[in-house]
Amino acid sequence: MSWVSDCRPIAAPARLKVGEDLRFAAICSFGWITCYAGIHSFINIVHGGDHQMENKNDTKIYMDNVAEQLAQELKPNAAIKKFLKNSAVIGAYSENSVLGFIRKIVHPLRVSTGAVISPELVAAKNKIRQIDVIIWQPNPLPSIFTAGDFGLIPRQSVIGILEIKRSAYSNVGKYIQDVLDEEDELTTSIKLARDGKILYSSLGVVCVKEENKSDNILDELIQKNRVVVLTELNENGDISVNSDQVMILVNFLIYLRAKARHMDGKVEINIDGLSKNDV
Repeated sequence: MSWVSDCRPIAAPARLKVGEDLRFAAICSFGWITCYAGIHSFINIVHGGDHQMENKNDTKIYMDNVAEQLAQELKPNAAIKKFLKNSAVIGAYSENSVLGFIRKIVHPLRVSTGAVISPELVAAKNKIRQIDVIIWQPNPLPSIFTAGDFGLIPRQSVIGILEIKRSAYSNVGKYIQDVLDEEDELTTSIKLARDGKILYSSLGVVCVKEENKSDNILDELIQKNRVVVLTELNENGDISVNSDQVMILVNFLIYLRAKARHMDGKVEINIDGLSKNDV
């Protein structure tokens, strides 16, 4: 298992312009826990000195414990069940927990809600859609019309997007699929690759899914790791956390941080042909 992220660009252009094809690939080898700085120190504290995991079973137990603790941040407090069993309300609680979780991992990248803009999208205003979570950096351009967490983010500054749904309501899979299909129109054209496969810059997140609900499109997206379901609610109102799905979300956010590093300083504004407007 790799403990350190290894991301090397195959070819990085020296000067790139907004609007040009900025695609390039990088070899990205992510370990499950590359986002936790000082993890070796943590192991030493637990075991009282230098400690090497003796077998894969020890690693699995360790990672299960880490995932369980991370998942607790996303699990609605058990006390909420004393007041309600409504999956939509529980999902709203979870949604805010997810946003805090995302911010903590991608910091110092910006996390906003709002919309992505580009010359093509603005030309067809009816194509601009609201995006639940936009992860971006003010490079090459900052957000405009910013108010609180809301902003209109220029596409070339967008690292990735997430579509977060409080619950798995009817046809939620189709709605998420529609957003994921627009990834290329909503995120910078810079891409990274792992093992020769281009990595996605969009992900669907369902906060709470009731066990007895079925959605063929959603199930297929989950199977392809394009959507994660963080918690499940059974008929008795008990909430369980899907630790493996939480770690898929963590790895996705790790990838976005790596992508942001490769973007930094590689995009500039093309001022040729800009009109001079009096303010």
